[in-house]
Amino acid sequence: MRGGNQYRTRPRARLFAPVASLLSQIADRRQDRKMSAGTRLAIQIRRSDDAKPTGLEQQARHPDWDVRTAVAEHPGCPPEVLLQLARDPEPEVRCAVAGHPHCPPAALQLLAADQDDDVRWLTARHPATPPPVLERQLSDPSREVAQAAANNPKLPRAARAMWDLTQQ
Repeated sequence: MRGGNQYRTRPRARLFAPVASLLSQIADRRQDRKMSAGTRLAIQIRRSDDAKPTGLEQQARHPDWDVRTAVAEHPGCPPEVLLQLARDPEPEVRCAVAGHPHCPPAALQLLAADQDDDVRWLTARHPATPPPVLERQLSDPSREVAQAAANNPKLPRAARAMWDLTQQ
């Protein structure tokens, strides 16, 4: 008797493993069908490391905000597209622009005056935000935004010293 009990219990597990895998694949396909075309496109953009700038530029005008957010988050997004998306009506898209590591200073300047606190907070933390913009953000109505601007290393020392005096 080879293997004893090993063959009595394992055939069933071996039989059901492919079935379980197949059922999982079917469930994934059903979930994919439930997703909107825009959501599927956004997922493709997020997974693509080599998206072409012209393709990102086209997708930046997509009606689905999730797609535009994915474009703004893409590491290869061109600066002119980020500047365009900085004017997007959806705050999630503008947050993605403000958090992009290569966001151009012109877009950061625009986003520093945004109506959304989160967008302004991300702008205040961004290492490329111009010093004059950071100085203006020190008087932001949101305490968190002002604190983020004060903690930005690009803030001039004199402005940081004045901030520290006003906080005592």
